[in-house]
Amino acid sequence: MLIGRKLVGWVGRKSNLAFLTASTRVQLTMGQELSAAVTTVNEVGQTIMKCLNRDPDWVAWLSRPRPKAVL
Repeated sequence: MLIGRKLVGWVGRKSNLAFLTASTRVQLTMGQELSAAVTTVNEVGQTIMKCLNRDPDWVAWLSRPRPKAVL
């Protein structure tokens, strides 16, 4: 979760992505996917609990292959 207007603004500028590692860019993409899928406060709570409990669906989603240099 990115918090802070300056941080979100910095990450949101495409020119700054070159300063990030490929794995960080992949993590940001995963965050964008989650943001698009989780739309209510209840869903945020459910998603957090899936992560903390290592829910099999959560682990499978994390494990799926992703391109290295997306965004």
